[in-house]
Amino acid sequence: MALLPEPRLRHLDDQTGLTVFQYDKMAPGRQFCDVVLAKARFELTPEGISRSARPAELCLADTHRNADDPLGSSLAQAGDLIVGKPGADIYVSGLARRAQPARYWAVSVTLGPQAQPLAHYECAATGPRHWRHSLLSGWQLSETEPTQAVPIEYELSYGGSKPDSKKPADEWQRFEPNPSGTGFSFDHYPRDQTPAAPQWESASVFASLKSKELVGLGPVARFWTSRKQFIGTYDEAWQREQLKDGVIADYPADFDLRFFQCATPSCKPPHRSRATRRCTSKGCCRQPPRSVPGYRAWRCWLRWVQRERRAISKCACRSIPCTSIWKKTSSSWSGG
Repeated sequence: MALLPEPRLRHLDDQTGLTVFQYDKMAPGRQFCDVVLAKARFELTPEGISRSARPAELCLADTHRNADDPLGSSLAQAGDLIVGKPGADIYVSGLARRAQPARYWAVSVTLGPQAQPLAHYECAATGPRHWRHSLLSGWQLSETEPTQAVPIEYELSYGGSKPDSKKPADEWQRFEPNPSGTGFSFDHYPRDQTPAAPQWESASVFASLKSKELVGLGPVARFWTSRKQFIGTYDEAWQREQLKDGVIADYPADFDLRFFQCATPSCKPPHRSRATRRCTSKGCCRQPPRSVPGYRAWRCWLRWVQRERRAISKCACRSIPCTSIWKKTSSSWSGG
């Protein structure tokens, strides 16, 4: 096993006032990169937006809602320490709220101008409802109850798994776009039970509740369909190539960096967003549609050593591109 090369980044003079973290990662082609992460926290109030007195907290690895069942659980928070992203991510956590109780309302997120957005996604939140079984109709939805808040969790979208006592959990049949959801299989439910039904569904009136698409606003786990399609091919040919080289395993030739983007597909602009872009949410807060103004971070001085010439260089990052916009609907949101 080859030793990791020493980091080239020798000095980081952070003048952004943000949470900044330096680390190194391997990119495709066994390219070892020095990565600098800048993360900010803001308070979103009826009066406007301001920098939070609390610093943004780093998430060193993906955090699942149910750590005991990561295959059947959604992400509570996506890990920050990746090699990079080819585009931006926009995702939301917390609760979708209304001022008055309702059975159904539209929820959306838009990046950029409403007329020509860089990214736009809309879905629908509903009040609590359940699956009920009858001899004539099988499993059917109950009436929807009014509510003022719906948790933004993929466990409340269509999906789930089909448990099989004869197989280990990693061999169960699952709804690959969302293995954490509900409604995919009722085989393990007694017919007198009333399991919770999805409270998130497509905004289209023509879409089926059992749509094959992922519905929701939160971060997506690495092994779900919308991300797994970019992971590449880890077959016998790839294994032989790694053994032949005898060094650190490389990514497959068909690996795509879009694998590191964790937002739902429609919330991933095709390129990194300028930090001054405006992000607007609808149906997430009790107030009218909320628009988050852009923010620009200044002056992050870097110094690194080039291995070939051992020369000292400097770079001033005067405008930091934004690769993640994470909005918590409780009171604050983060960007990185």
